[in-house]
Amino acid sequence: VGATAIHACARGSLWRAGLQLLHGFLGIQMTAVANCTALVNVAISMCSANSKWLHAVAMLEGVPSGDNLISCNAAMTACERASQWTLCLQILRDMT
Repeated sequence: VGATAIHACARGSLWRAGLQLLHGFLGIQMTAVANCTALVNVAISMCSANSKWLHAVAMLEGVPSGDNLISCNAAMTACERASQWTLCLQILRDMT
């Protein structure tokens, strides 16, 4: 349900509302790490689609290191769209 709501915000370019939903869901579901990671992935993609690359990169800190391949890919896409190549390469280096 949470990912669907955030995704709907992304489609409507309501990225701030999507981030508010994310923070609300994370406060409720901190014990369900897989659920949290899925929500963060959707939110990172939402930020990427709305040219909010700084927000996308900042959200990587909340993703457990073992679950971050999709998150990192979404954040790198955000950086690529903003021509932030150095940061994109840094994220890639941090993954290895």
